[in-house]
Amino acid sequence: MYLVYNPLPVVRSVEQKNESFGRFYTDGQCTPVPSVTKVVSDTKDERSKEAIAKYLREFGDSQSKKSRNFGTSFHAELEGIMQGKFSYEGHLFQEKLQNISEVLLSERKMVSGSVGVGGTCDALVRTLDNKVTLLDFKTSYKPKKRSYLSDYAIQLGFYARLIEEVYELTVDTAELWFCYNLPDEPNTSEYFIYTGKQLESWKDKSKKRLQDYHDFYSF
Repeated sequence: MYLVYNPLPVVRSVEQKNESFGRFYTDGQCTPVPSVTKVVSDTKDERSKEAIAKYLREFGDSQSKKSRNFGTSFHAELEGIMQGKFSYEGHLFQEKLQNISEVLLSERKMVSGSVGVGGTCDALVRTLDNKVTLLDFKTSYKPKKRSYLSDYAIQLGFYARLIEEVYELTVDTAELWFCYNLPDEPNTSEYFIYTGKQLESWKDKSKKRLQDYHDFYSF
């Protein structure tokens, strides 16, 4: 059980610059722009900042590093599945993976001066019902509530706009796929789906978030 990998052609050669103060992208035509994750991280609201601080207080740096390592290995496995290198039979996300007709992008770097950000797309797929669907893979040590997913949804808004500008494709649906690494249930999954007006709303909110970022650094 393997996915069909038909990657879209590379439109722009993207360079990633890792600075001490964050990650930036350029295609040689636009000035370096911040990464999606940097914009979202630098403009978090107080509730999000407190949640991160609480996590570090409760679990410490060692657990944080363990979580990062788990996330890295999980992403690497999914990258191989998306690119048709590994079978998805028996995978945690099999019920969703078997609904994919073809994979259009996997771990593709993108940048746009007009959108104002750059980043790396986890995956863009076409489903069996012909929907162009943006996927973002996440891991977590505890289940998520939709009301706490605004930062992740903002990221989807940015990536959808990047895809639509760079590849001139309309993103029909954007989805968050979560793998929960719980003490009692090591591997459980949950999916959050954004489509139609809801996705358009997060695309609009990403524009406001980028303005907040520039306002923050204008002082």
